[in-house]
Amino acid sequence: MGGGGSKKNTKYPIINFDNPTSEGDEELVGELDEVLKKFPDVLRSFESYQGSGELIRNAISSPSQETEQAAWNEVRVGVGHLRDFFEVSALLERNLPHVYQALCVGDADQALVSHQALTKILCEMLDFSARFDDMKMVNPAVQNDLAYYRRVLSRLKRERKAAEGEIRDETVDRMSLFYAHASPMTRVVIDTTSSFLESDASASAGQINKVLSRLAEACRGMVGENKITNGETQQMCLRSMTMCLVILDHTYPGGIFSKKSPVDVTSCIKLLQSWTQHSTDGMMNALRFMTTHLREPNALPFIKKTLW
Repeated sequence: MGGGGSKKNTKYPIINFDNPTSEGDEELVGELDEVLKKFPDVLRSFESYQGSGELIRNAISSPSQETEQAAWNEVRVGVGHLRDFFEVSALLERNLPHVYQALCVGDADQALVSHQALTKILCEMLDFSARFDDMKMVNPAVQNDLAYYRRVLSRLKRERKAAEGEIRDETVDRMSLFYAHASPMTRVVIDTTSSFLESDASASAGQINKVLSRLAEACRGMVGENKITNGETQQMCLRSMTMCLVILDHTYPGGIFSKKSPVDVTSCIKLLQSWTQHSTDGMMNALRFMTTHLREPNALPFIKKTLW
């Protein structure tokens, strides 16, 4: 098919996202559902995260025991929430390979259709990651709070004072590395997928590129041809499609923007461009800034013109 989309491919797996079957996967689906249950609360909490910017500025510009204590009390609570979000990323890192393991068996289309509940879970994981990162992109308070937390914690240790509710140094360091990425959840998904692809744990690990390619086509086709009418499901599919493209550009040899692409990227981009029901700016930006092969000479002209 190729990235140019010169020949429209109407054949793609049809997934029943409203009532997906889980026959044979009940135990794994049950375990993964416990992870998915955390996603809505994380997104709600992260969306409302305002940080402690004003208190931090007061503590720095007018240092006193009162201003510094007020900033520290507020930042400590905020960083506790950031730790909770970070721990969900660790859950994602641990559980995503289980989904891949189940789907990377036999024909990719057949796997996606036969394991529809797991296919939907994969989409929900990708959707969550994209939504989290959209919020992170516009929230500088996250890294400001972490930086202040580390600075105060370092000072307290030099003064040999105990910090109530202190987070371990190792965890804070890992949190800082995580939040340093513009799109931290997407980075976790990319790295986890790359590790799975390179692992010797499964002889079928190499199937993951085929699974992600066909899932992207399924999401594009079902939304583009109005096989999905629920607005939230449409958004989940568009985000999942975009995330599949981003991952593939890191894992598929040569990336996705040339004629050798395993996905009709041009049609995917045109769908995002023409979508008016909800904003797709975050998805277009993910293709611009989270991929690695966009600016290579063999990138298709339409893609260059649209995304550069």
